[in-house]
Amino acid sequence: MGLALLHMFVIFLGLHDVVKGSEAIKSALYGVCPKGLILKDDDHMQQFTASSNVECVARCSDSAGCHGVNVCPGELGQVSCTLTGKSSPGGCDGLTDAPSPLCFHVQNVPEISTEAPTTTEVECQNGGTPAGTRCDCPAQYSGTNCQRYIRDCSEPYANGVRSPEGVYFIQPVSSAQPFRVYCNFVWGGLTYVLRRTDTSNFNQNWTVLKDEGIGQNPSVFDYFAGLENMHHLTKQATYQLTLMLFSPLLPGHPVVYDNFTVGAESTSYAISYTFHEPNVHFNDLFSALKPVKFSASDNDVNNCYGQKGMAGWYGTDCAGYTLFSNGAFNWPDKQATDQWITRLDFRFVRQSGDYV
Repeated sequence: MGLALLHMFVIFLGLHDVVKGSEAIKSALYGVCPKGLILKDDDHMQQFTASSNVECVARCSDSAGCHGVNVCPGELGQVSCTLTGKSSPGGCDGLTDAPSPLCFHVQNVPEISTEAPTTTEVECQNGGTPAGTRCDCPAQYSGTNCQRYIRDCSEPYANGVRSPEGVYFIQPVSSAQPFRVYCNFVWGGLTYVLRRTDTSNFNQNWTVLKDEGIGQNPSVFDYFAGLENMHHLTKQATYQLTLMLFSPLLPGHPVVYDNFTVGAESTSYAISYTFHEPNVHFNDLFSALKPVKFSASDNDVNNCYGQKGMAGWYGTDCAGYTLFSNGAFNWPDKQATDQWITRLDFRFVRQSGDYV
């Protein structure tokens, strides 16, 4: 047993000053590690904001496959809770420095063994198969025990999945609910969030484009996952966006944006990116004058919908082209000629970074 584990506070029937008296907690024995230490778990089950430390641990107790929780101070007296799907065999000795000296880790003490480790078969969920201390998961799921939906289509690709491409549910770290995308397990794992043709109507109102999206089946045209889902996707890691354009003259031509992010609704889903040069045929679609915000008929934040008559991302000068037209839409080429686009795909691939 490590020295830090010897100093771990072991409290029966609840956590001392943390979860004391909580009837929601089913496990009778928990340990609280010293402040400033947390368990790093890239496959953490869930991250959420709670009103108290009690609620953090209660949620862990009620969640199948949860072995502990990282607790950090939040805003307005709330706390940030991260449920972990694995435990630290060395107790507090196996933890890493926290981002704040006020963070700490709570672990179900029965998960900590002071005896020599024995080989036990890991319990897999959702059709996973044991593979040492982890599970080999179907493409739809990930995590130590296959206990959660994939974060994006790059995650199963990183785990060795190469087929079949098709419709999958993903659930980014901060998303309350999973949503459908189209996955193609090539080039790092492509996540399609928008697919449209020149015959569809994407000039919808704010509510539709924010939450409801367009269409129900990403395997066919036309489909849009929604602005809020794009925000949660691009918030969790660094992504490259490829807009695959199809026109009568240039079928299947990519326009690439690095470090592409979609802000929260409070920013009107403002986008940030680096235009990937050189591009032989096409210019940047969006305005160079930041911020580039999303406008719609019932949420015209920069009065650009009033000028353009179409929803879309516009800069402060209302310049740029929209992809959210009703019917045909264009894209500027290098010769300053608008190319008629017959089909368009939004394809995201994770460039780098852990999911946060």
